[in-house]
Amino acid sequence: MVKNRVEGGSAYCTSGVVKGVKMEFSATISHRPTLYKHYLQNFVELDDYRRLLLSRRREKQMKYFWKLNLVSAIFGLLLFLCAELMVNVYRISRVWEWELGTVVSSVDRINIGVAAIVPILGAFIVWKWLDGRVACYWSLLLWIPYFVLFVSLFAQLFPMTYQGDHPAPVTGLIIIAMTIAYPFYLALPVSLGFWLNRRQKQGRPAFPIE
Repeated sequence: MVKNRVEGGSAYCTSGVVKGVKMEFSATISHRPTLYKHYLQNFVELDDYRRLLLSRRREKQMKYFWKLNLVSAIFGLLLFLCAELMVNVYRISRVWEWELGTVVSSVDRINIGVAAIVPILGAFIVWKWLDGRVACYWSLLLWIPYFVLFVSLFAQLFPMTYQGDHPAPVTGLIIIAMTIAYPFYLALPVSLGFWLNRRQKQGRPAFPIE
């Protein structure tokens, strides 16, 4: 009698568990479209978020690319100004009717001033524009195509038609030496700007002056 009750109780309990599982399974089936819709919505939101991050990353990369090229163009422009002033000494003297000695001394002073400005300006623009990335060192080479472009444009727009305006052969050798030494001269301000930006990102003052 007790055994039957026990068996009956176990059978009752078992049937109750099975009935509960069936009810839960049926509830899951009935809510399946809602769950699918919820999962699909989360997946779409995650995919949109990834696309947004990717687009922002590409936008930052393009902005950095243009900033890097702008810095390189400025470096190339500064060397171009010095080189063209040296090449056009006789033309400036003839067109403006100045004495050759005055023109030569003025060009020398301008070149010395540009040589003094390049480290300060270079360190500042690398510090403020190039975000302390190692890619800023590409500016030590990217100025070359801009320098060649500026020289070619100037030669096309203002060709030398008078034979007396041609510079002395030693001027070309000096410009070649300047072109070779220029990347090494730029390495110091670029490294300084890189170091200042890294210090600023670390929360320390850019200039360690107490």
